[in-house]
Amino acid sequence: GSAGRAGGWVAAGGPPVALPAEAERDAVARRGGGAPRVDGAGVATLGPVRHAPALLRARMAAGEPYPVEVLLVHGVNPAHAWPEPGAFARAIEKVPLVVATAGVPDETAALADIVLPEASFLESWNLLPAAVPLPLERVALQQPVVPPLHESRAFEDVWFDLARRVGGPAAAAVPAGRYAEWLPQAAAGLHRAGRGAIATSAADERVASYVESRGWKLAGLPTAEAFWTALRDSGGWVDAPEVGRSPRELLPDGEPRFRFAPEGFTRDARRLGAAPDTLLPPPAPAGSGGAPLGSGSYPLALLLFDTNTLWDGRTPLTPVLMELTGAREDIGWDSWLEVHPRTAARHGLRDGARARVESATAAIVTRVRVTPSVSPDAVALPRGLGHTQFGRFARGAGANAATLVDAAADRRTGGFVLAGRVRVAPTGAREA
Repeated sequence: GSAGRAGGWVAAGGPPVALPAEAERDAVARRGGGAPRVDGAGVATLGPVRHAPALLRARMAAGEPYPVEVLLVHGVNPAHAWPEPGAFARAIEKVPLVVATAGVPDETAALADIVLPEASFLESWNLLPAAVPLPLERVALQQPVVPPLHESRAFEDVWFDLARRVGGPAAAAVPAGRYAEWLPQAAAGLHRAGRGAIATSAADERVASYVESRGWKLAGLPTAEAFWTALRDSGGWVDAPEVGRSPRELLPDGEPRFRFAPEGFTRDARRLGAAPDTLLPPPAPAGSGGAPLGSGSYPLALLLFDTNTLWDGRTPLTPVLMELTGAREDIGWDSWLEVHPRTAARHGLRDGARARVESATAAIVTRVRVTPSVSPDAVALPRGLGHTQFGRFARGAGANAATLVDAAADRRTGGFVLAGRVRVAPTGAREA
């Protein structure tokens, strides 16, 4: 009884941005769309899975279900961020043409045949939905602070240009002009929706939401042009979702009730040979956490985590971000291994000293930070450091935790499991 009601779960729909009509499929598009996905998402995985990056890499390396002829990489750096980064380099050796868009020369760009320099977010326009799945419809307008340097371009403009060069239905579906020139048309959808408000103060937004929920609308902007001007001045649009919606409105067509163990999931799990009641891998064997160092086993669970200055390795670009990395641990310009005090005592590790962390795939040396915030049976490493490219500040700083993780795909999701097992030992070096 709590779905769609105040105090319960409230679903927010997508913001009413006016998108171009979907392109008509010509013979080439129909033939390509009818081919099986290279990553096997939805077939070699659970049905609802949309993207399977780990399977993509494995199947691309094996030439399954067919050889990949062109690979376009955008918005990700798999040659650094994916587990066993070297496996990506080996996987694309058979691809005749690799194209990478990059705002900074990164490890993947270094492997590409063609690199398209991409403008940064400080040089580009964009309409961005809420970054987190809150029960709130919000659109932010990203505006350039400085003009692009040299020949860098927004990825959307590159995509528009490619579609026009393809011709036919693809060219017909692309808006005229540059991406920034199309954004006012996209924002006009927000104006035509007749709801929500320009994001201003929290008090004004609450008043607009209160009035709208009772069937009225505050005096809005008379034209789409005036709305666009206000959107540029304020930077965003916001609308609170309607509460009091019936569960029927929230359910997919044909579904009489919410299903927390849907038949499709159970069927897919059985097809993959997995237990239908869990997505988790089997637990580690009993007693593995107490295996002695040097026994050939890996007694500690390795956990990878992200920080707000590193993300997964896309952001350590400037001295200030590198200095802030590990600020909570009083560490800058370096990676660190979080170890429980009991684990540190058991393995002879000292706070601030260097330690060797070894898995079945690789070994790194990093600093130790002794903390009770990690389990005694585990150690934790931040992702995002250990770049071999990515600019003069990030290159060579810290160690890449992703090298310690096996590249095997999770058979249910086709994704990477960002965890593994390691052993640790002191190196004897100590730092302040």
